[in-house]
Amino acid sequence: MYSIEFFRDNYEVLKRTVALKDLQVDVDYLYQLSLDRAKISKQVEMLKKRQHRLNRKFMSLLEQGENADALHTKLKELANRLKHLRKKLKTVNQSVNQLLLALPNLPHASVPQEINAQDVIIKEWFPEDPRQMAQRTVRPHYEIAEAYRMYDQRYTKKISATKFLLYLPRGSAVVNHLLQTLSDFWNQHSFSRIFVPVVLERRIVKLSGFLHADEDMYLLKSDSLQLSPSGHIGILNLLANLTLQESELPLRLFTLANCYRKNIGSYGKENRGLLRMRQFIKSDCLIVTDPASSYEVMERFLALFENLIRCFSFPYRIISLCYRNTPFPAAKTYRMEAYLPSLKKFINIVSLSNSEDFLAKRIKLKMRSQISQKKDTPHILIGTGPSIERLLVLLMEYKQRADGSLDLETIYGNSPCLKA
Repeated sequence: MYSIEFFRDNYEVLKRTVALKDLQVDVDYLYQLSLDRAKISKQVEMLKKRQHRLNRKFMSLLEQGENADALHTKLKELANRLKHLRKKLKTVNQSVNQLLLALPNLPHASVPQEINAQDVIIKEWFPEDPRQMAQRTVRPHYEIAEAYRMYDQRYTKKISATKFLLYLPRGSAVVNHLLQTLSDFWNQHSFSRIFVPVVLERRIVKLSGFLHADEDMYLLKSDSLQLSPSGHIGILNLLANLTLQESELPLRLFTLANCYRKNIGSYGKENRGLLRMRQFIKSDCLIVTDPASSYEVMERFLALFENLIRCFSFPYRIISLCYRNTPFPAAKTYRMEAYLPSLKKFINIVSLSNSEDFLAKRIKLKMRSQISQKKDTPHILIGTGPSIERLLVLLMEYKQRADGSLDLETIYGNSPCLKA
């Protein structure tokens, strides 16, 4: 979270970023609150000094045996004024902190920031001629899934509701295979696995920059808790209020977690089947690194994701997002999209963001220099995805034979190559 001093020094810049992202944050009101806060704080300090002087005078009168009733009355009035001002200051501080929490990260210099800026495709990869691929007709994944008894939403509705997960035995076997594949991949690249709770405090979800509306989240009415919308939130807040040694960096962590969101979109063809779920299993990764090398680490991190997706032989493209489309806590974001034959379009599978020191400051994470022993704020990179459901969708459409049947032998075979 930005300090109030940083906000005042960068008021115009932050006002512009809020406008670019179309966020409902009254920056002008926040600026006025910051002035009110400074004014009240000054009044409190002046009254405290006056109270200290009068206290000394009051004690002196008592020691000399003189009447101090008038001074005692003044001190009581002063104490009441201080109580009122402190209460007012507390209210203003709460409003200021709430609004500061809603201010987005500033963009990296390489990110397009104009109002009409567009995302930029920086790389495309196809294992075969894309023209031939575009002409191929495949059965959509939801038809394959039903035909091969991978999953069936009719069973899900018997015990839960649509768009929640219930895999039948054959689908469960594929999901288990994919989970093991992802776990093996990240373990081989020196990531340590974290098992995170699926129930989180609402406060830490917002602290992580996940400021979605409450109606999009699964809130628990009895407490200020909710079901986790993303696995990286638990990992991130595990690091809150810690000081890491420079020798521990880069710190690499990953999780495979159940995630829950209500905002699944409309019930059209593009959201049918497993493409948009209220419950999904997602692979999330997080790297904590020193500020000097964070963008170099980001490029290496992106190369790891490329290796992972190429293992499955899915055609993909990498997009550098403009600032308007960059996630709230990110200074720069790459998005990877895989081509889905049935829709003849690319679908999002991975997002990689560098938050620089934005998230580290919000969770109060520090790093200590090995040489100077001084504390600094590290940079945090977050990779969200791929989800098991989207990998399963892609597998069911890419592992079809010419007659539309599914090549189960390939899907159940050995884990994809794990490239260094």
